[in-house]
Amino acid sequence: MKGGGWKEKTLIKHNFYAKLTIRLAQIQTTDKGTRTMETKQAIISFSQGEKIKGGLIWCSQCIQVALNLPQAEQAGAVKVIQGLVSMIANEVRLARRASQDPVWSEVDKILHTAGVMVESGVIEEATYHFTQTLSQVNRISQKAMTHLVDNGMFA
Repeated sequence: MKGGGWKEKTLIKHNFYAKLTIRLAQIQTTDKGTRTMETKQAIISFSQGEKIKGGLIWCSQCIQVALNLPQAEQAGAVKVIQGLVSMIANEVRLARRASQDPVWSEVDKILHTAGVMVESGVIEEATYHFTQTLSQVNRISQKAMTHLVDNGMFA
């Protein structure tokens, strides 16, 4: 398999997060200036962003599946999607509180709109809002990654 299997990729990803966590601890003990907060924000925003992006993709896929289910089974699928939206919203709030970065508030607003669409029974409209949220989270993660690379957090 080109590029390694899923187990290898998962191990690489976990190793990457472990290295970031260790580097954050080193920075916090040696650097008490503003860089610590910026770097801490970047690490939190990047790691939370990756988790949130995965959840958003899951929600979008679940909506596509739900739309193709028989009418009698769609109510159960909508309940699953509501649960996923709630979990993602909790992760967004955690990212906002932990990173102290106000840009997460915009993500929270868009995601809330998607949740309202799901609860209102127009799940096909929620896909658009999930896409908007995904785009915003991707920008946050990209900004965080750029900060981490520029500050030598990883090569």
